[in-house]
Amino acid sequence: MALSFFAYSGFAEDKSQLWLNVGIGGSHFGPCFYSSIAYSHNNDIFTVRYFKADEFVFNVDGVYDKPFLTCKEFGILYGISYPKNINLLSFSAGIGYVSGTDRGNKITYHQFEPINISTLGIPFEAKFQFTVLGDLNIGGAWFGNINSAKPYTGFILKISVGVL
Repeated sequence: MALSFFAYSGFAEDKSQLWLNVGIGGSHFGPCFYSSIAYSHNNDIFTVRYFKADEFVFNVDGVYDKPFLTCKEFGILYGISYPKNINLLSFSAGIGYVSGTDRGNKITYHQFEPINISTLGIPFEAKFQFTVLGDLNIGGAWFGNINSAKPYTGFILKISVGVL
């Protein structure tokens, strides 16, 4: 679930928006925290985003696979938005840095070889949202990162407040 806040600047021929998105979702690495600051000018979107995911460990006997899965990403994206009445669809991609820990070969019963991730990648996201009532919007985002070490994807449902 994500929450977005919008600021709108309206000039005669210029349609600009600035918004902050924060939320939680899910990915291969487990539950994730997602945040971004985005600026939209006409149909162009410029985004700086941060993504962090850590493996959710819950087990009644207290025995967990180790190392725990972790992932962090910092990315800068450019995209295009397609607003239509009360709906919005956007696609963005860019460059980002990914770091984290994955599991390699099994060593013992719950112990795996740790694989450290540190690479550049191509972050992407596809967002959709529609206005439900006034300035209240509902939507979602499919996001991910294509990289040589550990590509991943995830999904976030979001509630936004502001003007599309």
